[in-house]
Amino acid sequence: VGTTSAGSSGVDNLVLYRNGNGGLTIRNNSNQNGNIFFSRGTSGTDEYKGYIQYQHAQDAMILATGHTERLRITGGGQVLIGTNTSPAYTNRRLTVYDSTNSGTCSVEIRGSSSGSSRLYFTSSTTSGQLGAYAGKVYYGHADNVMAFYTAGAERLRIDSSGRVSINESTYYTQGQFTIKNTNDFSTASTSNN
Repeated sequence: VGTTSAGSSGVDNLVLYRNGNGGLTIRNNSNQNGNIFFSRGTSGTDEYKGYIQYQHAQDAMILATGHTERLRITGGGQVLIGTNTSPAYTNRRLTVYDSTNSGTCSVEIRGSSSGSSRLYFTSSTTSGQLGAYAGKVYYGHADNVMAFYTAGAERLRIDSSGRVSINESTYYTQGQFTIKNTNDFSTASTSNN
């Protein structure tokens, strides 16, 4: 439509062209759903193995695979994975749920074996500003160290042998637990006992 040139092979059944911004509109009534289905058959669930759906009554966007809803974005902007039930509080923006593993649910952050995996807690989008990296959970894969940060600084570290250090990056060989008092710089260390 609007062109005599076919699209890329395999996705050229319908090509829409416009010299400028273009698109496709699917319009429904306020209590209906707009759908794009990916089908592999003409009956049963094969007719909608994958789909994208907009539910106008709830203002929710749905993504499905294996004829089952997998991801939902609610009208309020909450992202739900594995569930269509919103959390109890609207400030919880991401919910991940898995009912198939005896109630066990996991979120994976994968880094390279020589890199690190991190989870940041921020209040700023300005590079270099404390609010952009104030809170952090850090895992160094090369040395297998877990660390926790507040106010942009490391506060607690657990090394690969299980030694714990609070406010101190140096471990003392005689102990498993090291605490540094940042007010008077005194250091205490305790053994396993």
